[in-house]
Amino acid sequence: MSLRPVLASLALNLLLFSPLLAQTPSQEPGALSQQTKEEQEKAKKELEQKALALLDNVITGVPGLKLPENRAAILTSSADLLWTHDEKRARSIFRDAVNTLVEAFNEAPAEVPARYNNSQWIIFQSRYQTLGMIARHDPQFALELLQASRPPASEDSNFETQMQNQERQLEQSIAMQAAANDPKKALQIAEESLSKGFSYSLIGLLQRLQQKDPDASAKFAGEIIGKLKTENLATNREAQAVALQLFQLTIRQQSSVLPQSSPAMSSPPLLDDSSLHDLADVLANAAIGNSTSLMQQIQFLIPEIEKRVPERAAQLEKRLADARKTLSETNPWMKYQELMRTGTAEAILEAASAAPPEMRGNLYYSAAMKLSQSGDTDRARQIINDNLSGPIRDQYLAQIDQQAISVDIQKGRIEEARRRIAKIASKEIRTNELVNIAARLAVKGDKKSAAELLDEALTLTTVPPENQQQMSTLLRIAQTYATVDPARSFAIVEPLINQANQLLDAAAVLEGFGPVQGSFRKGEMVVGTGPSGMNAIYSQYGAALSALARADFDRAKTAADRFQRNEANLMARLLIAQAVLSNRAAVGGRIGGGIGISGDVIRSVPF
Repeated sequence: MSLRPVLASLALNLLLFSPLLAQTPSQEPGALSQQTKEEQEKAKKELEQKALALLDNVITGVPGLKLPENRAAILTSSADLLWTHDEKRARSIFRDAVNTLVEAFNEAPAEVPARYNNSQWIIFQSRYQTLGMIARHDPQFALELLQASRPPASEDSNFETQMQNQERQLEQSIAMQAAANDPKKALQIAEESLSKGFSYSLIGLLQRLQQKDPDASAKFAGEIIGKLKTENLATNREAQAVALQLFQLTIRQQSSVLPQSSPAMSSPPLLDDSSLHDLADVLANAAIGNSTSLMQQIQFLIPEIEKRVPERAAQLEKRLADARKTLSETNPWMKYQELMRTGTAEAILEAASAAPPEMRGNLYYSAAMKLSQSGDTDRARQIINDNLSGPIRDQYLAQIDQQAISVDIQKGRIEEARRRIAKIASKEIRTNELVNIAARLAVKGDKKSAAELLDEALTLTTVPPENQQQMSTLLRIAQTYATVDPARSFAIVEPLINQANQLLDAAAVLEGFGPVQGSFRKGEMVVGTGPSGMNAIYSQYGAALSALARADFDRAKTAADRFQRNEANLMARLLIAQAVLSNRAAVGGRIGGGIGISGDVIRSVPF
């Protein structure tokens, strides 16, 4: 494993965890219950003012960052937090963020754009995130900035295609947001976007239109089917996905529509019978005339397609039989897939005894997991021990044990879970399972038992951590301690903060030697989009961050100030401000919000 991602990940974990040190035993969230309502409201306003002042400090520090995607990311997240407090200023900051990315895109060096982590692609992705976040507040404003900030065409055809696809997808996602207030405008945008091609956001937009304007939805659905008729579904993956989603969704809607006499009528399906017939015909043509791989994608829809186009049933059945024969010849697993999905453990074991040697392991594993799920853990383990060996046996046994432990914890069988944990060979797995039980006990209020389990887990952990896995385990222990014994949490993490500063500096230096890893550029940590592992980090620590930063704001800020690098310091401060100003901080703990590729609103995006 490369050292650079490990160093950066350790430092970033510490960065995000530092505000968790804010809670002290005398300042737990429950202490506020003893205050009067007026005192609580006053304290809340004072805390909010501190957070706004800190946020202003963050915004002031943005020009000192080297990377435009970092400046844009922090400006965007700051504007998101400011929106309900100062919308005018927030709009200005959002516009500055987009302009920063436009300028950076125009000034980007002439690299090979198709490279995974080249500067142009990072900037383009940052723009995508920023506009998505703006759309959550004001879709029309987001559309204006989208149109004003379109990047210039790239000479690299592959990169240009990717940009156009994302541009179209983002446009349709924003249109879906706009549909809530202006369905006609949303339809206009959707039609213009559809003329350029399909995207995975299309069905979400169609559903939103149906909720707001059924006539507009029906019109747009007809236009989608009309365009599908001109596409090759075997080669156009977006068109194929839209056709399948639209067909499946309409079938489900039809099956759920209640009788006309029912007072609780469901909404009508997206497609009427005539349109659904046309769509079924499109799918039938694609299945009959194209590749086996496409038939494999839609084979489970064949009965439903045949209902709508019975005249094509004979051709479809023949094509399906041919496809299955071809797949069974080229992929021996085909004959076992359905058995593993729906068969009993006994049937799978019988098949395993006669299967080719290279397939038996997965069959034995499938049978064992079915037994484990039914509660017969001992027999499941016996099957694996009798028929497998080496690392794969250990891996499967660990999975069976983890499943059994999870069931024990869910059912409150704590002592049984602990006995199972004691038998696990891997220290890492034992540690994580102990922390799982401790977290559950802490939620129930049994802090004493939770602390005892954490003490045991800590004895299995290497301190100081020597690799990324050890670091994640140690911080997870510290995070759980924060809910039962904040002083212990602080004692674990405090020695690592200075080390984090050293590791960040080391990672910045190492980034110049060898392939670009995406953690640093130009000597600065990338805090925007890119393969920096930020998503997992935010989701792991974000929920606790909100409550603990609120518990002792000043101490949290002091912890953030200990990070020496400018980008790390600003990021930590922004997280603390978010914990106070944004209720979304408790959901995943990431910064900001945006629109996902499916068209659904994402309550947080990587920062």
